[in-house]
Amino acid sequence: MMINRRLQWILVFSISLIAIISRLKFNGLVLNFDYGIYQPDGSHYAYRTLIFLGVESSVAAERVVDWYQANGVKNNNFPPEFLTPENTTTWGLVAPRILYSLISIPFVHLFGISGMMVIPIMSFILLIFCIFRMSELLKRQSIGFLLILVLCSSPTVLRWMIANITDSLLAALFGVVILLLMSNVTNRKWNLGIVFLIVLTSMTRFCLPIWLAIAVVLWVNQTRWRSTTVLITSIIAFLPTYLYMPSNAVLPANSEADFIPKLFLLARSFFAVGFIEVAQLAALDRLLLVTLVVALVVALKQKKEISSKYFLAVTLAAWIIGAINGTFGVNFRYQLPILGFASWVILANSTRFTDWFSGRGVDIVGKKTQD
Repeated sequence: MMINRRLQWILVFSISLIAIISRLKFNGLVLNFDYGIYQPDGSHYAYRTLIFLGVESSVAAERVVDWYQANGVKNNNFPPEFLTPENTTTWGLVAPRILYSLISIPFVHLFGISGMMVIPIMSFILLIFCIFRMSELLKRQSIGFLLILVLCSSPTVLRWMIANITDSLLAALFGVVILLLMSNVTNRKWNLGIVFLIVLTSMTRFCLPIWLAIAVVLWVNQTRWRSTTVLITSIIAFLPTYLYMPSNAVLPANSEADFIPKLFLLARSFFAVGFIEVAQLAALDRLLLVTLVVALVVALKQKKEISSKYFLAVTLAAWIIGAINGTFGVNFRYQLPILGFASWVILANSTRFTDWFSGRGVDIVGKKTQD
C-alpha cells in the first residue's frame, strides 16, 4: 500500500493538532495530580518574560500571581516574592534558563501571559516533525506513524509537552540534535550546528549529563574531534548554571546533609527515581512504558548499533539528572529528552514490520517483499 509523502505529513500533523486541541480543552486536576497547562514552575518563566518586556519587577510578579490564582490548578497561591531575585534559592535554579522566556517575548506581547503556551505547542510539533523525519530517513514511515500515535495519545507526554515549562522545548531541541547526529554534513557544518544546539539546550535547562553522554558515544565511535567539540562546548555552556547554582541544587530536600552522607543519599535517589518513574508509568501510561521497554530491549540486543549507544547513554544521563534533583514521582518529566532517542532505536531496528506507508515492505520474518 502506497501513501504519498504529502498525505503522510497531513496525517501526522492532523493527529498532532487533535492532541494539542484536546490537551488545551481538557486539562486540570486528575487523581490529585496537576494536569493543568499552567504548571507552578511556569510562573518563573512568565515573570522573566514580562521583565524582558520592560515590566517593572513588582508589577510583573503581581501580574503572574494574579494569573495563577485565576488559571492555575494546584499550588497556584504564592506570594510575589517567590518569583523575584530576592528568593535566591529558586532564582539561582531558573536564572540561567532564559531561552524559553526570550523566545516567548513576541507571543506574550501579543496575547499576554497565555502567550507562554505558544513555544511549548511549537516544541511539541517540532518533536513530532523530528521523529517522523527520522522515519523518512530510515524508510520506516509506518513505524514512525505508530510512534506518533503513541506520543499523541500519551497523557504523560502531553502533560509535560503542552505546558508552560521548559521541558517541551528541551525535548524538541534534542530531537533536532538527533537529526544532526544522523546527518552526513561536513565537519564544519556539523560543528557549527552542534555548538549552536548545545548553547540553546543549556539556556533551556540543566542538561550537561546528556551532552557528556553524547560526547562519550562520539568518542567510542571513533569521532574524536566531534566528541571533543561537544565536551568542551557543553562544559563552557554549563558555566552560567554552575555560577548561579544554589547550595541546595543537588538533592534540595537534603541540602543540610554533609558531603559523604549526601553521596549515599544520591545513590539511593538514583535507584528510587528509576523505580518510582517506572511504577508511575505502569499505573498511568502503560502504552508509553511498553514503547520505552521495547526500545530498551532492542537497544540492549542491538547494542553495537549507533542508535542503541546513544539511547542507552542518554537514558542513563537523564536518569542521573532525575537523581540529582531527587524529586520522586514527577511522571517522567525529566526523562522527556529520551523520547527522540527511543524513537530512533525503534525506527532503526524495525525491519520486521511491513512498511506499508512507504511501499517498501518487509514481512514478519525479515524477508523483503514487493509492492
